[in-house]
Order: sequence, then C-alpha cells, then structure tokens
Amino acid sequence: MPPPRLANQLRGLARPSPWRTSRPSWRGPAVPVARALLVLAFFVALAAKAGGQEPALEPAAIDRPIGATGNSSCLAVACHGGQATVRGKSESQLLTARAGRIWLQQDPHARAAETISGARYQEILNRLAGTDAHQADRRILVAAQCAECHDPQSLHPAAENAQERRAARGHVGDRDRSDPISDQPQGIGCESCHGNAERWLGRHYERDVSARELVQLGLRDLKHPFVRATVCASCHVGDARHDLNHDMLAAGHPPLRFEFSSDHERLPRHWRVDRNAATTSDEAIQLWTAGQLASAASALQLLAARAERARAILPVRAEAKVAQPPITPSVRPKTPWPELAEYNCLSCHQRVRAKDERNGAGSLVSRANGSVAWSAWHYRLAMPIASRMNPHGESYADRWGRIALLLARPQANDAQLLATARQATDLQNDLIAQGERLPRLGPPRATDVRDPVPGQQDTVRVTAADVLDMTRQVVEPTSDWETLCQATLGLEAVRRSLRPVNGASPVTVQKWREADRELRRIRVALAFGEREAGGKREDFDWPRIGLPELAEPATELAPRDWPALIQAFDRPLELLRALDGLQ
Repeated sequence: MPPPRLANQLRGLARPSPWRTSRPSWRGPAVPVARALLVLAFFVALAAKAGGQEPALEPAAIDRPIGATGNSSCLAVACHGGQATVRGKSESQLLTARAGRIWLQQDPHARAAETISGARYQEILNRLAGTDAHQADRRILVAAQCAECHDPQSLHPAAENAQERRAARGHVGDRDRSDPISDQPQGIGCESCHGNAERWLGRHYERDVSARELVQLGLRDLKHPFVRATVCASCHVGDARHDLNHDMLAAGHPPLRFEFSSDHERLPRHWRVDRNAATTSDEAIQLWTAGQLASAASALQLLAARAERARAILPVRAEAKVAQPPITPSVRPKTPWPELAEYNCLSCHQRVRAKDERNGAGSLVSRANGSVAWSAWHYRLAMPIASRMNPHGESYADRWGRIALLLARPQANDAQLLATARQATDLQNDLIAQGERLPRLGPPRATDVRDPVPGQQDTVRVTAADVLDMTRQVVEPTSDWETLCQATLGLEAVRRSLRPVNGASPVTVQKWREADRELRRIRVALAFGEREAGGKREDFDWPRIGLPELAEPATELAPRDWPALIQAFDRPLELLRALDGLQ
C-alpha cells in the first residue's frame, strides 16, 4: 500500500482542476498514464477502507502556513459566481452556485474597503496620526490597524509595499489604476471568513469530503454557530490583534455595540438554510447563544491583550525581575492603562443633570460613586448562559465580578495588570469551551456522520424557554441601559424563533404580532434621540426612556420613566412564553 502522501497525490490527479469549466479531455499520449493512475487510486482507496481507515492527511502539509488564493478563485461562473437560474438545478444548488454573486452585489462586507477611502476616514486618520510629513510612519501604522478589519487582504505580503505607499499618501484603500495590487480592493473577501483556501479549494466541492477533513485543511467550520460568531466578533468586538481603542473612538470611529444574531439576520444569505420549521426555529436561538459567548470571549481576549501590553511598558523593577512580553509589530508599542474603551461610555459622556431631572433614570449606568463602570454590553447575558450550560463549579457571574472590581479602580501596576490578564484569559477559555459544545447548524451530511467533527458528542442545546428565563433574571429595577438593550435583543431572537409558519392559528399570529409591537416600543424607548425644543438639540446623550404609542391597545408612558420601562418588559415576556408553549 502506498504511503499517505502518495495516496493524496493520486487523489488529486484523479479530479479535474477547480478552475476548469468543461469536462477534461483524456485524448492524447497521456491516456494510458491517466488511466493507470485512476486504477491505482481506486485500489488505494479500496485497501484503506478495507483496513477500516480513511487515507490519512499528511501532517507536514497540515502544519505549514496556508496560502490565500483571492476572491477570483471563488467567483468563477462555474463555481460560486453563477447566474440566477440554471436549468435542471435545485434551489439549494442554485444558491450555492450564485453565493459569490450574492455576496459581491448585496453584502456590505464586500464594500468594506471603501470605508477607508472616504472623507470621513481621512478626518479620523488625520486626528489620530496628524498630517505632517514626519508622521508618515505613524500614518502607516494606524492605516494598517484600520485595514486589519476593513481591508485585510491588502495586508497580504504581496501587497505590503503598495499598502505602505497608499498609507503614506493617506489614501489607504483607494483604487490606484496604475497599481495592479490596489486596482481591485477586496475588503472582507471569501477567505476572510472561510479561511485561506490554498489547501481546501480543490477538495471542498467533492461529495466524499467530510467537514472534519476540510477543517484540517484550513476551512473554517462556519456551520458551527460558535465558529461563525467568533469570526465576526474578531472585528466587530475585537481581540488581541484587532483593537479599537479609545483614541480611535475619540477620533470619530463609532463604538462597537455588536450583537451577533440581530446583525446576522440583516445580512443577505448566501448560504443554504434548512427549510424545516423546527430547525429554523432552533437556529435563531443557537445563533443568539453563540453570539453572546463568542462576543464575551473576544472581549476578554482583548482585555487580556491590553493588560499585557500595558505591562510591557512598565518600568522594570530590578528586584522583581519582571519578564516583559514581546510586543507584536501590528500594535502600537504603548498601551495606556486604564484603556478607556473598556468602560461604559455613559460613565463620563453625559451632561450633569439634577436628580429630579433624571426622574428615575439614575440606573442608566450602574456604578458606585467615585468609580468607573466596566462595560457590561458583551457580558451581562453571556455569564448566565455559561452557568446554565455548565452548572458545576464557581459562578461565571462571580468570576466576571472580580474582574469588574479590578477595573473599577484601575492602577497601572504590575500586580493588578497581571491579575486582570490572567483572570480574563481563564474566563475566556472557559467560555470558548462552552461555545464549542453548541450543536452545528442544519442536518448532518452522510460524510459527517461517518467522520464527525470533534466535540459534537457532548453538545448542549439552549432553548427559547432558557433565553426567556435568563432575560427575566437580568431585567430588574437596578438594570442599566446596556443590560436592557441586550435583554431586548435576546427577546428579539426568541421572537424570530417563534415566527408563525403557514397554517398557524389566528391566536398564535395575534400573540406574535403583539409581542413584536411591544418590543418595538421598548426599542424606541432605549434609542438615543435628537429632539428639537426651543431651537436646542436635546437628548443627544440620553435615551428617550419614554415608551411611545405605536398601536392600540398600547398607551404612551411618561418620558424618562425608568421604572415604567422596566415594567414594560413583562408583557413581551408573557406573550413569548405563551407562544413557546403553543409550538
């Protein structure tokens, strides 16, 4: 029996190139050789199956870095850039065939590079890095930070020089027709999400391939909701490599208040979805759960990285012999502590108001006097989820609370920074472990049953009833604005999961519509407003709080009535619980 390397080579020779648009021609002097190789490949595979094992992947090929192939390798007409209709193909096959076209024409990620070529970006870049010629190196560094998320494929080694030239001119992402590298900026391309395709491109479309093998070859398993959410969170939340700090926020970048399931719902789908009603309902809950865990894990990784980088610039005490971790070239060499982007913006960014003017809205930010509130946006519901999935051991909320205490009165000393980094990393690893236990989306293929992805034997499924219970727990009189926003988005995910199907009873449809109306009222109340009164703009730094009258029998509630807003959650919770019981 030939070694695994030869088996892989033979398997590669026995299939056509992924760029070939017609049937391969077997004419010519190479016919006997080709036929001999096909016969040999058949017997190699037969012998492997007879021995109870699949041909192994070569370890050396798995370990080496994976190269990128670019969007063009996916957008060919014969691959994922096909037309809207092709005779003789099913709806699922058509979606796969035109997935790249849908992404290119409808998905905002395809135009991400344009964001860092406009006037607003230039203003932000000028505030961050200045406009003087002697600051060109800083402009290059800041521009590369922006491109990490907005145009990551421009940072490929082959594009490095062109990127530096564009950054020095202050036009990163511009289309320079004289420069073949910058001719077509690819923004968030296929491989930004699916992983570099050099090793799996010629294998992923074959029927006998399993998800496990493709993962080994470098394809990200985006059918796993936690993997999918983690890919998105790396930019929309941040991680050790992607750091949207307070300097960028002060320069004009919008804050990253990301909630995966609601943003995922707005994207044009270029992936196949199971039409089974039960599966679709379950998918909405699993995506919300995965998004909460992945966002919290990414935020903790970012916190740990910031603390470690702040440690790196502390003066070294000779007696302590503190080891300084290396600083990666992709980040700024100085990281201040505390990093203000970690905190709730409303701790500082609001006008001074008299107590009677706030009218019960003092819970906008939950914090003690003299302290700054750590932002709970990514954590408030992630901790109850993790505790529900893993009820044994110490409470996740207590572990998060200890980190919050460290950040409430931050000190730039080695002991506190080290404790912050270690506790954040430990909690992050535990959240990742729970996220990996979520089930993959959709029904498994036959190849996945024979060769399952590791970790799918101990899955935990979160239900709509679980989400309602956790939301009820966090909505209380002392809840702050961030908590109420996340609770609302959690209830929205439950509402999507309980969407009535064709043939649903009138009672079910009526309850679902009423729940939708009540949640819309809460969303309006939590939104920040710009109200004109006496020629002045008001409420630009304060949520509306008052619940509007959208439709009968809803009634207008007093503006800035925080207790009434808390109470308003009771009705959608009641309706969604009733709907869940009717399913």
